[in-house]
Amino acid sequence: MKHLPDHRDALVRIISAERALHPDMEVRDLHKLLFQSEMGADHLLGLPERVAEEALAGEWNALPLSGCWFEPPLQMINPAAPVARLHLAPLKALGIPLRAVADTVFSQKPRDGSLENLAKLVEEAVELAEEGLIRFHPAELRSIVTGPVPPHHSPSYGSAHYRVLNDAGMLAESAGWSTDSLRPPRQGF
Repeated sequence: MKHLPDHRDALVRIISAERALHPDMEVRDLHKLLFQSEMGADHLLGLPERVAEEALAGEWNALPLSGCWFEPPLQMINPAAPVARLHLAPLKALGIPLRAVADTVFSQKPRDGSLENLAKLVEEAVELAEEGLIRFHPAELRSIVTGPVPPHHSPSYGSAHYRVLNDAGMLAESAGWSTDSLRPPRQGF
């Protein structure tokens, strides 16, 4: 895993932003975030396209057209690569067509993450917790078992309507954005 000079700071910002969005998140929610950060959406890319599209359409259609959405449309989740969560509710509220979301999600290339790098991310999270930089107990984080199947969100996590993008830079470039603008902010929201 390539580490940028501010890798640890970026990981703290990513985890802190996730905690701000979901204050009641549990260890398994952090595990899922770290899993998606390293492994991306690869476990879903193997689904039959019709099944995946029907699931996305059903979720999209169940979301109200308006509401108070607290997630950003694009949430960067990897400190060293442009892996992101594409939040459905704010996209729908912004009038982004479902077809555009589906085309983006289903046309992406595999990330090819590694369980070894996932284990390193978990160890970094343990170190950050030991230093008091993230609000988790180190012993609980040490209980995370990294494997090829992502955990589910906890019931206390709250609403979770998103899809993971293996390369948000691809989305940014096609929209004419600078990939530098996709890095997590240095100071909160």
